[in-house]
Amino acid sequence: MDELFPPEPAVLRDRYEHVLVRRDGHLLEVTINRPESRNSLHPMANDELDHVFDAYFADGDLWVAILSGAGEKAFSAGNDLVYSASGRPMWVPKNGFAGLIRLPRTVPPKVATEMILTGRRLSADEALAYGLVNRVVPAGTAVEGARALAAEILEGSPTSVRVSLRIMEETRGIADVIEAVSYPSAALDELMASEDAIEGMTAFAAKRRPVWRNR
Repeated sequence: MDELFPPEPAVLRDRYEHVLVRRDGHLLEVTINRPESRNSLHPMANDELDHVFDAYFADGDLWVAILSGAGEKAFSAGNDLVYSASGRPMWVPKNGFAGLIRLPRTVPPKVATEMILTGRRLSADEALAYGLVNRVVPAGTAVEGARALAAEILEGSPTSVRVSLRIMEETRGIADVIEAVSYPSAALDELMASEDAIEGMTAFAAKRRPVWRNR
């Protein structure tokens, strides 16, 4: 696939057709900009999102990303069924469709099964109770709520955040707690030897705000 469609350089473009991108310091805000179709994704929009997040992960100066949808009707309705039904060739994104995979790993299996088999939607309160979301904010303030959470994350060391996520992912499949705790992750060694770790301890001792370097 990469030979047929060589990947673009992992650098944010100045403009995209189907998504909006806003960079604010170490924060990247990405908005799916197809409100007329409830921000559903067709191949072109999906490819743009792929490019944006490839660039995000390749940029060491971007530490947190917020993904939202334009308009007030939906974050994203998922696959653009109108596009798919328009007689165009069948299309599957290179990174696949993840909803039949991710949902049962996030909410209780019986709830996931019901949602997948019936298409039932959860209310915000239900999603919070099942752990599908970790915060609920008043209607119309989702982006503001996400920015507040992003600001909390950005207060900490980006190296620590990155290593924490990596260790959680590495130990996710280890059922035994003791075995998981003693798992020899190279990520922890990376953290202990990082400039951010030294800066954190130095700043604490000097009673000043740390200046994180993400390294």
